[in-house]
Amino acid sequence: MSHGSLQVTVVEARNLKDQDTLGQNDAYIELYLDKDYKQRTTTIKDTNSPKWNETFTFNLQKGDDTLHIDVYDDDAVGKDSIGSAKFSLKKIQQGGAQSEEWVKLPAHLGFGSHGERLHNRVFVSWVNPQGMDCILIGPQHKCLCRHKFAEHKTDFAQIPTERPILISCRQQGCRCVSFEYVANASGTSDPNCRCKHSLDNHATKPPYKCQKNCNCTGFSAPFTCTCGESANKHITLVETKEEREERGHPTGYATPYQAMGGLTGFSSLAEGYLRLDPSGRGRPDDDFLNQPITAMDHPILRVHASHEPDSAEAQSQLRRTGESEMDYYERRYQERQRLSRGIRAPSNPYDDDAKLTTGTRNDKPQSRRIIGSKK
Repeated sequence: MSHGSLQVTVVEARNLKDQDTLGQNDAYIELYLDKDYKQRTTTIKDTNSPKWNETFTFNLQKGDDTLHIDVYDDDAVGKDSIGSAKFSLKKIQQGGAQSEEWVKLPAHLGFGSHGERLHNRVFVSWVNPQGMDCILIGPQHKCLCRHKFAEHKTDFAQIPTERPILISCRQQGCRCVSFEYVANASGTSDPNCRCKHSLDNHATKPPYKCQKNCNCTGFSAPFTCTCGESANKHITLVETKEEREERGHPTGYATPYQAMGGLTGFSSLAEGYLRLDPSGRGRPDDDFLNQPITAMDHPILRVHASHEPDSAEAQSQLRRTGESEMDYYERRYQERQRLSRGIRAPSNPYDDDAKLTTGTRNDKPQSRRIIGSKK
């Protein structure tokens, strides 16, 4: 349309699709010709047939031929899409003529709706061989493809029946098949692989081989988790609510927010069994929690051995008569070595045939051909 002004009066809406689990929608409408300049109505609370009778004025520029109408349900945190529609301005005659028309809402905005996230949520966690959720994946966790979890397909209109559930990357040009958590000790910069090359030097498609022509067959972070297992022994597990509860792990309350992954609340940000949940599911058994403190435990935990002065660990922490400092540390080291050899790995709660999608480093030295003769 040519230059001029456009007046739009939003009268009412009827039978909006309910996005709230309790009560009805708190609806409002956003109108715009250009995404950089939006106008919105007031929020009409607790009704699926709101009435506004509000008028908005737009300055028309060359090329403005479509009015965009987005309808939302206003929540305490964020907003949920009810639907969107477009209205062609070519239907309106110039010269001050008025046009009155109902507009249908054929599509939902965003990627997945409120209801889909509540009922079809998948839980993603970084799990050690003993079945502990060492990391619960959230929106900002990064994949080996360099993209965040929120940039992957996290909403499903219907949960796939195939296993494992693939959470593919939605970024243009990315060949990532499914989200694979990249273990990072620092939490800021990207980690390096055991082959000493950075994450950027590896492929973005499984098995994430190194592109520097080294022996590395796939990215593997030289990082030991707080559970005591190395990073390459963990797997990124994607499961439904039912599958997670069958493992005896907490699911928390259903949330309508996108890319929540395994997070169920602020306590989910803690690692491993330090994470608390009112249900108590996922908690180690009493035998594990009440076992004696030994040299194999974390230094912070070993400090508490002094509360039981007669325990073996408390006695071992004391330097013996005539024992030098070097002899003391050597004795403590040998104690840890003996204890580590006696540890037996518990049974794996997952499929024994399950394999990591990440590769392993080939530590065998390359064969060298020596050319020349001995003088």
